Amino acid sequence: MAELFLLPEDVRPAHAQQVLDFLNRATSSQQIADAIEFPEQPDIGLRLAQRILSRRAELNGFRNLDQLYAVPLIGPKRFTQIVLALSEARPPRIDVSAALQSLAELRQSVDALHALLQPAVQARLWSVQSSVGLGQRATLLVQVLGPGGRPLVDQPLTITTTWGELTASYGVKTLTGVTVLTRTNEVGLAEIQLGPRFQAPLSTAQRLALELAAALLPEKAAWPTAASAELSELVRRYRAATGRDLREAIDAAYREYGSSVEQAAHRGQALAEWAVLPVTVVCHVNDAADERGQKHLALSTHTLFVRNWLPAFIAAFEKEVAGDTALGAELERAPREVDSAGRFLNDVFISVESILGTERGALGRTIRNRAAQGELQRFMQTQLSSLSKDVRLSALSGVRNASKTIGDGGLTLFTAVETTRRGDLSALQAATAVLAEQVSAIENTSISAAEVENIQSQLDALKAGSSGLRADFDSLSRNLSGLDAKLTRDLASVGTRIDGIDLRISRG
Repeated sequence: MAELFLLPEDVRPAHAQQVLDFLNRATSSQQIADAIEFPEQPDIGLRLAQRILSRRAELNGFRNLDQLYAVPLIGPKRFTQIVLALSEARPPRIDVSAALQSLAELRQSVDALHALLQPAVQARLWSVQSSVGLGQRATLLVQVLGPGGRPLVDQPLTITTTWGELTASYGVKTLTGVTVLTRTNEVGLAEIQLGPRFQAPLSTAQRLALELAAALLPEKAAWPTAASAELSELVRRYRAATGRDLREAIDAAYREYGSSVEQAAHRGQALAEWAVLPVTVVCHVNDAADERGQKHLALSTHTLFVRNWLPAFIAAFEKEVAGDTALGAELERAPREVDSAGRFLNDVFISVESILGTERGALGRTIRNRAAQGELQRFMQTQLSSLSKDVRLSALSGVRNASKTIGDGGLTLFTAVETTRRGDLSALQAATAVLAEQVSAIENTSISAAEVENIQSQLDALKAGSSGLRADFDSLSRNLSGLDAKLTRDLASVGTRIDGIDLRISRG
């Protein structure tokens, strides 16, 4: 039980006068110390008595107990001891009924304050998985409790996410989006799914392939290098002929989240640590709507982490492609004993196209194109020296342009090859036109066999020159195929007309 003390206003006037009379008449500190006993404080009496005498001298005598109470080192306990020792006052008694009433009032106040601080509705939001891989779906649970911890049934909820896409049931409907509505079940729980979001929806097979790919990477691998074998296996599955669903799913993920992947300072960082996407999900507990809208009865948030394994996958893919020497071997087969830069570049073009055409998937072709760009640059620096000076200078520009074209993500046509072929084509077309004019001139005149043989030899030479060019044109893009077809038609027409002239001469 708490100890009770007297205050100056609690002392009766008669008892207060007894205390003041003794202190004002005391002649020494020893006299005061002898009259007042301080239990368990034997050394305080004289010092406190001296303070009382000093204060009395300053005030020219004590006139009330408030002045005594203000003396330094006199607090409620010592003041009470002084009054009890120097007067007939008795210790204060506890009013039990009043104390109980005060305690009850205090408890009521505490309960009211607790009710104000404790919301009537509480919501808890958490995820079954602490983290998931890109492509996997996380399961979120919401529990809503009312006053006294009672589950709230059929309580409307609004769920919002900062990343991905939510899926939830609302009655007989299934809602998806960054914000969904749902309701609690018979035990006050609601379940929501969180997964990646794609601009172009994936098929069921593609979603399953992406989810299995994420599951292939061990969750306990603290960094990508600890999952190097699994990453290599994932690259192998992507490049396999049977991996179409996986390729399309990873390509879609790359298009959706490729910007963050491309911003990596270097690929070494991608293998040093997993890229992590923090996701915050917010749950609002709503009341029934009225004309002013819904009120939020409670709010709960939860943050989980999505492991973005795409940077590590791309780094592993690039490492795999870098070890492939097929393109280098093909480039080595390009002939060096040529007198035409166009022929040399054409062989280089065929070698690169034959290798890049074997890669599957948009992401795979992008990675292969980058590797081909580097391989072409190395080839340009080490292998062009074996060509003649004129051919080397012309081919140098062509290989550089081709390397840039590949690095930019396309391999439709080598600029230098096209330029070279256009010059040869113009010359051939001019020669064909001259020959056609000669044929037109002799069709209406008499001609000797010797002149026919001369024209025939010119035509044979022209055909021989065009055959090699036509072979080069076959390896170019369809942009030149129309010109090649026209050239074939023109030469065939000239040949037919000469055959007709030859027949006329024979009959004549």
